[in-house]
Amino acid sequence: MKQTGLWLGCVLGVFVVAGCGDDGSSRPGADARAVPDASVSPDATLTTLRGIIHTDDDMPLAGATVRVFGSTTSTTTTSDGSFSLSVPEGRQLIELQADDHWGRIEVFDAADGELEWQMLSDTTIADLGTALNHTIDLSKGALAVEFKVADDGDGESATLSASTEITFTFANGETPVLSDVLLADGNPVLVFIGVATGTSTVNVQGAPGRTACAAPEGPAGSTTPFAFPVVAKTATVAATICGAL
Repeated sequence: MKQTGLWLGCVLGVFVVAGCGDDGSSRPGADARAVPDASVSPDATLTTLRGIIHTDDDMPLAGATVRVFGSTTSTTTTSDGSFSLSVPEGRQLIELQADDHWGRIEVFDAADGELEWQMLSDTTIADLGTALNHTIDLSKGALAVEFKVADDGDGESATLSASTEITFTFANGETPVLSDVLLADGNPVLVFIGVATGTSTVNVQGAPGRTACAAPEGPAGSTTPFAFPVVAKTATVAATICGAL
């Protein structure tokens, strides 16, 4: 399976979604059924997105909602945490929601394989805020920038167009510390907390004199820079690829 969100896995489990997401189309343990989306062209070429969702203590999460962001194309996970959803081919913004958990929005292409995501509970996120000596505002969102760079990065940075409260990364791959640049031997992610809801572009910078980083890609057909959605009590993930100069 294609596993994402490992930047929090070393400390807390792995990241994902918020809100009370079930639209009533199915129930925990029932067969997952997609809700048709009138906004998807009948001429669109569809493919199947499959995956499995776990809690942050690695238990299957039933009843989580998986949808194409901004649409009614959705399904819910079954009793074993698995799901299957027909989506248009190419990169899509995928959103997950579950009661008592934070949310996640991330670009993903079903052609890359199956998803395996863990969802962090509200308690886990509150504990993260305590570790950072920061009270997390549930009316705002989070935006994580994942840097795909050799040697885990060292000195790469990012800024957002939206207002934020704090930025952190992980020292030694596991300890959350306030920083707006990647640290040597750290986890290659910068997480912005307290991001104003709406949208935000992401400006990434390579390590001075060492690397250059590409603008994070949005869904298929989107423009660059892409304005990533920021939703209350939800983490949006933007990925960038960095290469040596």
